[in-house]
Amino acid sequence: MEAAKRFTPGDAEIAKIHKDILEVVSAFNQYDVLKDDYQIIHGFKRLAAFSIINALGAGDSASERDKNFNSIIEEISK
Repeated sequence: MEAAKRFTPGDAEIAKIHKDILEVVSAFNQYDVLKDDYQIIHGFKRLAAFSIINALGAGDSASERDKNFNSIIEEISK
C-alpha cells in the first residue's frame, strides 16, 4: 500500500486503505506490548483485543458487541 500511495499520491481510496491498514497494525503492536505487561489489568487487555476485532470487521451483532464491551468496562471498573 505504501508503494501504491507513492505512485498515486492523489488517490483518495488508496490513501484511506493505507490509513486503515496502519491503524490495524498500530493496534496489533500496542496489544503486543500490553499482553506481556503484568502491571496492566486483564480488562484493559480485553479492551485492546476488542478494539482490534472490531477494526477488522467482526461479524457480531450490535447487541453482542455492546454486551462484550459492557462486560469489559465492568471488569475494568472492579
